[in-house]
Amino acid sequence: MNYKNDFFVFRKKNFILAVIVIIIFSVSVSFAVIQFIPSKNTVKFNGDNVDENKIAKFQNILNQIDKNFYIEYDINDLIEGAINGTVTALNDKYTVYYKPGSMDSYKQHITGNFNGIGITTLLNDKGLLITEVSENSPAYKIGLAIGDTITHINEISVLEMTNEEIIENTSNVSVSFSVTILHSDDSVSDSTIIPEIINKNSVNYKEYDNKIFYLQITQFDDNTGTEFEDAVKKITEIGCNGLIIDLRNNGGGYAREAAKVADVILPKGDIAYEKNRKGVTTYTFTSNDGEISCPIIMLINEYTASASELLAGAFKDFNKGVIIGTTSYGKALGQTSFSFENDNSGFVMTIAKYYTPSGISIQGVGIVPDIVLLAKDEYKGVAPSDIPFEEDLQLIKAFEELGESVN
Repeated sequence: MNYKNDFFVFRKKNFILAVIVIIIFSVSVSFAVIQFIPSKNTVKFNGDNVDENKIAKFQNILNQIDKNFYIEYDINDLIEGAINGTVTALNDKYTVYYKPGSMDSYKQHITGNFNGIGITTLLNDKGLLITEVSENSPAYKIGLAIGDTITHINEISVLEMTNEEIIENTSNVSVSFSVTILHSDDSVSDSTIIPEIINKNSVNYKEYDNKIFYLQITQFDDNTGTEFEDAVKKITEIGCNGLIIDLRNNGGGYAREAAKVADVILPKGDIAYEKNRKGVTTYTFTSNDGEISCPIIMLINEYTASASELLAGAFKDFNKGVIIGTTSYGKALGQTSFSFENDNSGFVMTIAKYYTPSGISIQGVGIVPDIVLLAKDEYKGVAPSDIPFEEDLQLIKAFEELGESVN
């Protein structure tokens, strides 16, 4: 099995307010650490098409500020602004600069242990839509629910805040902050919440009758592959007549961890491969011999994204089982990250597009299930663990496909 140190993150300003701020999604266990202290104040612009007039203009603006700006300022603030502006100008929502002091929060989330309030959110036109609430988390304790939208943090509109500002205001352990909540019934309330250290398992499973097992993967953090292998080992020891793998609401994480899971499920072959901007294949995830032998049903929905789609795409191309649910999100881009140790800043950058084993890119398209089945309206976007079994049409259909009667 070959693994690579980069991964998917579902961002769509997909915040995993860790609050997780995310999904999403990019770095590996070993973060690239950069220490760069120039010998003189120079910045190099590479490329034959560099417009020297623009460089001269930039220098002229700096000279004018230095000479004539009406109040004192810190030149380092301007440098930080220029760095952030450079990254923003790439016009890629998955490529992000984390200002000084904020990179640790990003690392904590992507590795599965983080400071925050224990919710997963997506940015919409009103604020942060809550798609998952971790049990016994600060959010859970104050009654935040899936379908609620956080519109304001500390009386500031979420729509006016950057990723970093949201992290900064919501992830300081024991430091309270206020939120304004727009509930699914259109009522509005205000609450105060105190972040905690959140430790969350990404793999959960349980046994049903006739040795049918249900296994949910909530995200692909740096231990998901091992958790999955351990779960499958226990399931195999008991004996498995059918396995339901639930990727609904899984916004992604490390591609290498998704590939580890795929390696356990699938026979020998390619799982996915990446191409750079020149169209050159730069890496291929592969599976070794050995696979799960019992029948498998996979559940996905519109919040299944990124690394989850890498797994689902390979599962579909291998014809390993039936996929049930709704078309996935459609993110097939891989990111890597760099951490600047001296000031705890960082840079997450999209470096490649991913393809399924058959050569398909689902970027902007998503994966269409074999059986398209909508959730009940009242449970759209709700975490699978919060849907009563008798109301979960997709899960019930999975049992039916395994030949099991559902009472």
